[in-house]
Amino acid sequence: MNTHAFQRSLLSVALMMATSTLYAADAANANATAAASAVQSVAAAQSAATMGTSGSSGTTTTGEVTPKLYFYDYFSGFGSDRTQFLERYNYQKGLGDDRRSDVWLDADFRLVMSDADRDLLVLERLGFGRYNHRNTITVNREAFAVTGYLRQFRSATGGLDYLFSPNQVAGGTDASYFFPAQTNANSGYLAQYNDDTKNQNFNIKRTNYGLGLKLKPEVFNDFGSLAVKYDGYERDGRQLFNYVLGGGDIREAGTNAQTAPRVLQRWRGFDQQVDETNRRVSVTAMVTPRDLFQASYTFSWDKYDNNATNGTHADIVQYLPVGWQYNTGGDITRPLGFVADSHLLSHALRLTKSFAGTTFAAGYGQSRLEQDTFTQPQQRLGFDNGEIQTDNAYVTFSSNLFSRIGLEAFYKYYQRDNDSSFPVAGLLDPAGAEQLGVRINQIESNTYGLSTSYRNRAIKSSFVLGWKHEDKNRDLTFHNSTLGPPAVNGISAERSFYSEHTSYDEVSLRINSQLGNGFSLRVTPSYLWASQTALVSEPEKQFKVKSTLTYVAPSGTFVSGFYNYTDKSNNDHSIVGTDGNLATQDVERTAQSAGLSVNLNPSEWVTAQFGFTWLQDDFEALYFGSNRRRFEAPGNTTIFFLRDGSNYNVDTYVFNAGGNWQASDDLTYTANYSYSQSTGNTASGVILGALPLIDGRIDNAVHSLALGVQYRLNETMRIGANYVVDYYNDDAFDELTGGVHSIMVGLSVAF
Repeated sequence: MNTHAFQRSLLSVALMMATSTLYAADAANANATAAASAVQSVAAAQSAATMGTSGSSGTTTTGEVTPKLYFYDYFSGFGSDRTQFLERYNYQKGLGDDRRSDVWLDADFRLVMSDADRDLLVLERLGFGRYNHRNTITVNREAFAVTGYLRQFRSATGGLDYLFSPNQVAGGTDASYFFPAQTNANSGYLAQYNDDTKNQNFNIKRTNYGLGLKLKPEVFNDFGSLAVKYDGYERDGRQLFNYVLGGGDIREAGTNAQTAPRVLQRWRGFDQQVDETNRRVSVTAMVTPRDLFQASYTFSWDKYDNNATNGTHADIVQYLPVGWQYNTGGDITRPLGFVADSHLLSHALRLTKSFAGTTFAAGYGQSRLEQDTFTQPQQRLGFDNGEIQTDNAYVTFSSNLFSRIGLEAFYKYYQRDNDSSFPVAGLLDPAGAEQLGVRINQIESNTYGLSTSYRNRAIKSSFVLGWKHEDKNRDLTFHNSTLGPPAVNGISAERSFYSEHTSYDEVSLRINSQLGNGFSLRVTPSYLWASQTALVSEPEKQFKVKSTLTYVAPSGTFVSGFYNYTDKSNNDHSIVGTDGNLATQDVERTAQSAGLSVNLNPSEWVTAQFGFTWLQDDFEALYFGSNRRRFEAPGNTTIFFLRDGSNYNVDTYVFNAGGNWQASDDLTYTANYSYSQSTGNTASGVILGALPLIDGRIDNAVHSLALGVQYRLNETMRIGANYVVDYYNDDAFDELTGGVHSIMVGLSVAF
């Protein structure tokens, strides 16, 4: 019997042994370095905790270790040569390095050392698969606390991106854009996509780790506290990177001629390395002098490093087929997928003062993000400073004026300044041809509001009436054709839906009421109106209501239902063609959701819960066409015309049910099931007719069944078995359909 068949036999036997099981934790990464580090951390933590127990009333040590045997099997869908949809959440490999059917060994661990006052040491490790585990440690003394963590998670989202790449789906390319005329050099590249990846499996490993130290108020005679933290984050793996070359970048080999078929070499994708690290050091000091006031100051430093090789146009040569070359007069130093190193400095100060039912709070924060590495064209052309600075401040006031009446007020200020190099001739120049879309120089906002609350004991209700106003101003730079010859092209302000000012008011009413007989109601309607908006996504008008009704029965049954509704619209933005005609966008979005959940205890030994949720997203906008790109005006006649209205409408239904049955003092069964279905179209009319099915239609469902059993063998030993099956079905993109079932059998030993 081959290894694969043997593994499937083991899985079949395990399935019969664990018909009623729930799998809640997969397995863990057996990386030797991480294991050694964990052992050292345990030893250090135990030593620190033990040294501080002298003179105490006594220290108790408890723990539990759970060796686990884990089976998994992916069924339906692709084999290991492609990515399955469910691998975006649970990327697996077993002892045989098989991604489809294998077995894995692991152990969970928890150790607690405590005295009468606190847990002195907590050390825990949980495994959720070979590439998914969490490790934490906490040392908690009277005067200080130390925390540490290490978490890893791997997903295959990049593999799904590859499945959606143009050559993998029907309609991803359209030969009619170039053939048969073979004269379209602008959009003709849509006729052919060149896959240079030589890879179909893309995955990313994410690692989070950190260490923190807190000196408690006891160290400072109750005057304050100090906390220092170090957090790290790493991503490594590979991802698909798509790009489109300029119309003149690819030429005929030998002659460097711009022959028409060159357009078919413009649209490409390659296998890009991901290797990045982010480190953060933060210090927080809190001061409470004799309870006069509370003050805190936080400083943090973040450093992001992209350790992957940044590609340039010089790398394209290796992918071009015979007969083609890169333009000998082109700039081969231009970047491909460049990600800059950067660092972020930030600090914040907060003050709070409370007295006689009144509280004042104020704060100020500032951050500065700076670019540390630059592309060769940036360096050559003079872009040597990338810097964004933000400042923010706030003041809040709240007071109970009378026993039943309260008042709150707030003011917030925000400013973002783009201090990067500008203008840069040949790169970012408002007078240069097709060099500038829009540059955000500064954003400044002022937000303030008032609210008053009233509590009526007679009707067991409270009311909060609120008002908020916001002004947001933007300093934008667009292409300016008046700075150069009239024929110099670029996107000017009149051909952009983006503008500089936002101003709106919003009123709301929050009602909480105890209706009696176990019922309570919460309703919050609000209405927003804007005199100016800067984006079509900002509401010109918006009505929103949130409502919740709950019921608690004398038996303990808890029932909760909700309904939420939001409708927002905007028809405040237009663009102008060179013919002087306006094209005005009209956007409306309606979102609704409703749900019901029930939790009940039919008996002392049984608990159950079930729920149902419905969500609907309905978005309408106008679809405009143009005879040329906006970048090609004003030197060319550029007109806009209405093609159609388009509607995005998707409904999602979610059902879940589950329960626990304690059959005896030693035996417990658990079961959970969930079902989610989403259906609808992402567009309508002309757009829907032009889209491939997988882009125009959403029609998928996810089933998840989890069964479990746990049996206590004696006072210190428990055995448990869990079974989970997940199945994803996609009727719009059948290649994503697939499922996985898994079994975990573990023995927990307490000490």
